[in-house]
Amino acid sequence: LDRLETKEDKKMGPGAVLVFLPGIHEIKQVRDFLLDKEDEVGRKGPEWKCIPLHSSIPWEECNEVFDPLPPNQRKVILSTNIAESSLTIPDIGYVIDFCLTKNMTSDPETNYPRLMLDWASQAQLKQRRGRAGRVGNGRVYRLVPEGFSRKLVEYHSPEIQRVPLTGVVLDVKLLEMGSPKELLALALSPPDLVSLRRTIVALKEMGALLTTV
Repeated sequence: LDRLETKEDKKMGPGAVLVFLPGIHEIKQVRDFLLDKEDEVGRKGPEWKCIPLHSSIPWEECNEVFDPLPPNQRKVILSTNIAESSLTIPDIGYVIDFCLTKNMTSDPETNYPRLMLDWASQAQLKQRRGRAGRVGNGRVYRLVPEGFSRKLVEYHSPEIQRVPLTGVVLDVKLLEMGSPKELLALALSPPDLVSLRRTIVALKEMGALLTTV
């Protein structure tokens, strides 16, 4: 990146780098790798300040992504998809996208929720691309072949169709909003009926719903 920046770019200070990674484990791995490379003898260019951005990290630490740095430092933000749309960091000059994400889904056998590693959708790639150059020219580097990225799905299925509906069903009953089946049928993307039935049976078995429901 140091070689790509023009004299005009360098006058404004080193552009911040936003790296999209699927999870906290990958964030720690890349951070450790970058810190090792930082100590390499003969490396030139601004010093790297690596900032992790994840929902499990205290906000006080994540808040550093908005702090301006001196000209001899470059901000490297290692983030999950929390930076796709939830946050806007104005000085991002470069986006490095591994094109991976983690989606909450339920195991078809046990109906238990878990995070699954998956390729990002086309919509996510566009959203991530838009993070670069909010206040100037930006560059995006996707670490997959261009032909492969074009074959990714346009959108992932809505979460309501992927996760267990335990909390939703209990909220419907608690708020006395009628039949969960009838209410959820009004959703833009209704959940699978089999999944809904499985959820209701599980709630009855654990005593959260009466057997007459």
